[in-house]
Amino acid sequence: MELISTASFDDFAKWYLDREMRKGNELSFPPTPDKRLARMFEKHEGKMQSWFPHCTWTIIKISSMDEFLNLLVLDSKWTRAENLVVNDEPRILRNAVDRAIRFNYFVEELHGREKHHEYYKKRLM
Repeated sequence: MELISTASFDDFAKWYLDREMRKGNELSFPPTPDKRLARMFEKHEGKMQSWFPHCTWTIIKISSMDEFLNLLVLDSKWTRAENLVVNDEPRILRNAVDRAIRFNYFVEELHGREKHHEYYKKRLM
């Protein structure tokens, strides 16, 4: 893993909201840091923690699949309800992927999974 630069919460918000616009989930881009912060907490609260704006942020380059699979996974009501995150194992991507495969997350089209299934299918094409 290579440190590229320091960053800010607003850098994260800009990146995230821009990504959501590319996916068609955002119709407009908030013009100021305060409006981006408000948008993140209003529309994307599942991706947020109250302490995020006060953290030290960095941009890194992931150099290997192992580094990628050791990234932290969101701890939320839905990741726990889907059994992607559980108390008895580390909350890393490798474990969430293993659990998603084991519990047919991308096979069974249950309520609440629609956006993930749609996004997944687009990436397969």
